[in-house]
Amino acid sequence: MENRIKKSGPINVEIPFMAILKLLSLLLVFLFYAACSGHKNEAELGQMPLSFSGTFKAIPGEKLHYRAQMGFIRLGDLDLSVSENPELFSGKSCWRIKADGASASGYSWISVVEHHWESLIDSSGGHSLFTRRTARENRYRVEEELHYLPDSNLIRVKNLRKGSIRTYSSSPAGMQDLINLMWKLRFSDFEKHQPGDTLNYLGFHDGEWLCFRMYYAGKKLLGSGKKKREVFELFPVGLATTFLRGENPAKVWIETAPERRPLKAKLETYFGNFTVELKEEDK
Repeated sequence: MENRIKKSGPINVEIPFMAILKLLSLLLVFLFYAACSGHKNEAELGQMPLSFSGTFKAIPGEKLHYRAQMGFIRLGDLDLSVSENPELFSGKSCWRIKADGASASGYSWISVVEHHWESLIDSSGGHSLFTRRTARENRYRVEEELHYLPDSNLIRVKNLRKGSIRTYSSSPAGMQDLINLMWKLRFSDFEKHQPGDTLNYLGFHDGEWLCFRMYYAGKKLLGSGKKKREVFELFPVGLATTFLRGENPAKVWIETAPERRPLKAKLETYFGNFTVELKEEDK
């Protein structure tokens, strides 16, 4: 099957360079939010078949460091870490996963992007139990805590800046934050799929349920020489803005090895090609 995806209509975006800094500094976790369709009511999604099944997987003590850049120009960094052991939260065993991302300090005169996420994910059920998120995007600020209550089919969101609380009705299947979505994509059983399949994921972010879709292009080889590795290649479906170029402007490569580390993501724009790449790890 030809690896082409029909693009949706362009999305209105901010000044291109500022938008690119925002996307690239957190690409592996947050870029695909732009490829999601948002729904104020979970019922609008219908009976969407989800592509992840089985037990939630995490590598104890894992630490991953990513660098976002354009050519040799550093744009931002993203650090991901997993707790050494499962922790108890509300009587349930869970993994604590942190994500810290920021644009490079050299671009602070143009745009400042800083994100900190802390996610507690049920080690057996696989749904999120708690998320703490702080974000700074120029003048925009977010400080919030989310409690996911699968036994009550509720998500409770507390705005820490205003002290307000909002409650949303949700099935346990919809109780995934963006960190959880990334991990479920990473450990999906791609061997059960054929090149050309579209994989569906469901999550919750910023008061909306997200339908997140990835086009599976099959196994490829990434790199050259001794650094060549077998990977799964995927394209976010529906990612389209006025400054992105080509039929498949974004690609993600996840190693086929058991660790399933996302090795690289690439974004093609009319201003050049931007990448986020795994630089080092500390196990």
